[in-house]
Amino acid sequence: GPVIASEPRSRRGWAGFFVDYGPHAVAPYTSASGDISGNNVAYRRDALPDDGAPVWKHAVDARLHEAGIRPVVVEGMAVTVERDYGWSDLGPARVAAGALYARQRASGWPARRRWLAAVGCAVLPALATARLGGRVRADAHLRPAFVRASPLVVAALVAWSIGEALGYLRPGQEAPGVW
Repeated sequence: GPVIASEPRSRRGWAGFFVDYGPHAVAPYTSASGDISGNNVAYRRDALPDDGAPVWKHAVDARLHEAGIRPVVVEGMAVTVERDYGWSDLGPARVAAGALYARQRASGWPARRRWLAAVGCAVLPALATARLGGRVRADAHLRPAFVRASPLVVAALVAWSIGEALGYLRPGQEAPGVW
């Protein structure tokens, strides 16, 4: 369902909210790729992998799509985010999450494909900022907060991209299955 920000929020708190939940705070409450929020989702237990496969929302959703099941947004299942983000949430934790995502995503990829994916991470912050800004711009209430927080949003997206690139370049490291 929708993810709503509690208020008042600091600029850092808004930045964390936008990078974690921005696409899920504006109707139709899905990301550009159609993913529903992984932080406000309910799955039947049998939809989750029991073989140690990644539990990223896009991976679970892909398995559901393969089974002919399409996750849907239930607007009445809205949640309010109370979390106040710290500096480590926008920097080191984003690097670590990006690296974990890349290691799990690229498991089994040949070295050339991993290297190309790592190089491609250089454009991710600009693309993600533009995509997120486009979504948030549609909401008159969120727009001013996004403008004020945008430098920190960009920094957090850069941190994720650095982590993702490192994750593609360091495939042999063990990573926990859930972030």
